[in-house]
Amino acid sequence: MNKHVLLISYYFPPTQGIGTVRPEGTAKYLEKLGYKVTVLTITAENSAYIEKYNTLRVPCPQFLRATKQKGFINKIKRFFERQFKDILFFPDDRCKWIEPAVKAASELIEKERPCAIISSSSPYTVHVIAHKLKEKFNIPWIADLRDPWSQTIYYDHSFWRRPIDALYELKILGTADVLTVISDGQKDFLQKLHKTKNIKAVTNGFDPEKVPTVSVELDKKLSILFAGTFYLKYQKPELFFEALGELIAEGLIDDNKIEVNIYTGYYEEIQKLINNAKLEKVAKQFGRVDHETILQKQRSAQVLWLCNLELNKDNFGCLPGKMYEYLTMKRPILLVGGDKNDELSRRLKETGVSYVAHTKNEVKSSLLDMYKEFEENGFIKYKGIPDIVNSYSHEKMAEKFASIIEEIQ
Repeated sequence: MNKHVLLISYYFPPTQGIGTVRPEGTAKYLEKLGYKVTVLTITAENSAYIEKYNTLRVPCPQFLRATKQKGFINKIKRFFERQFKDILFFPDDRCKWIEPAVKAASELIEKERPCAIISSSSPYTVHVIAHKLKEKFNIPWIADLRDPWSQTIYYDHSFWRRPIDALYELKILGTADVLTVISDGQKDFLQKLHKTKNIKAVTNGFDPEKVPTVSVELDKKLSILFAGTFYLKYQKPELFFEALGELIAEGLIDDNKIEVNIYTGYYEEIQKLINNAKLEKVAKQFGRVDHETILQKQRSAQVLWLCNLELNKDNFGCLPGKMYEYLTMKRPILLVGGDKNDELSRRLKETGVSYVAHTKNEVKSSLLDMYKEFEENGFIKYKGIPDIVNSYSHEKMAEKFASIIEEIQ
């Protein structure tokens, strides 16, 4: 079988961020399985970057930059900018990349026809490119959605665009041989829109070659670390702060022996929760730090705090990227919030890594168990089950993509 794969991803190294992790892992570990992978992506902004992969880089024409200044006039300006973008740019503001990307990919395909195309969104422009290549060359196509398209909770277009985007999504993805998503819940959710489509769940993961192997000294206090982003519209971090505040007030936890370190952007709402729970001595927001520093902090923390999304029809099946990074730290994870039946809770319970707490009383119970263990042993023991934790590696992710490629030949 021809084992050349064309992977279309707008985000790819040297671009930084969560959007590059899945496509890079797919390319890297498909190659280790014997595939030749050509990545169609944008031109690297860093001229000093040394290519590690076989890339076809195509410049993306400049898209409209949104006004970011505050103030009433700028608020009105942003409103009209959004309307302008929503009227002219389909499926998103990277749509000007479609024509040059299709042209470059067509030239490549005419020289060396791939056995499959994988398009990894967002932006959803990549699926339009793959759709046009599918129609032109009839190559098996896997449309990989890291987040739902028109149904995503992160939808950032005007309200009137959503039904239009849903119809456009059905048209574009209708020619794909398989749709892949990042969880069982999102598979079930997307199936409601794409009723007859072959949809498969391929979870995200971590690069096993980047898992730290050198041990570090754990923090002297019972340190609980949060890193990442709060989505306060969908999360309840107050469960954690209220629970810890009550335990300290009740004299069950000594506030000299515990600390909560928060590494993310500064949130006024989070500071209010800290103040209301009288945790100013214990809980601190440190702002964002460089990635290497946060990795070091995570490895030395006694416990890593993950804030779950509250279960509803729109976010069912969300597995945050931070989950996979936390799994590589080989530290216990405290998952707060959500529902006992949600997929994130189930998967983390299976790893053996996590304390899973959905209510304030459950958070209090988990924190008290941790504190007692810390008092007895001086640390919180890591109890991860290696085979299950390793099932979330990029290696396993690529094996699933390889199986789908073979299936659609």
